[in-house]
Amino acid sequence: MRDLQSHPALGASWEAYIVQEIAARLPARADLYFYRTHDGTEADLVITLSGIPEVLVEIKYSTTPKPSKGFFIAKNDLATARILLCARYRRAIHWQKMYLY
Repeated sequence: MRDLQSHPALGASWEAYIVQEIAARLPARADLYFYRTHDGTEADLVITLSGIPEVLVEIKYSTTPKPSKGFFIAKNDLATARILLCARYRRAIHWQKMYLY
């Protein structure tokens, strides 16, 4: 298990797993996108419904995740209705209250 925890591909593997799990639960009219601008702003996942960006998703393997500044820039760029942080928690937390910018 220790080798797995220190493997350089762990974060990318976790992200792919979460995207797969989200995709399996979405309606047919939903599309998934990765978001990146020329200046490097990025978000792990954008969920659109009927072509409209609805949810911005940040995926972190860490148990103490912090969304990046770029995540909030992407939120403003896309004007999504909701944001979601997927991380390894034992219980759900309302993190928007923790990171008001």
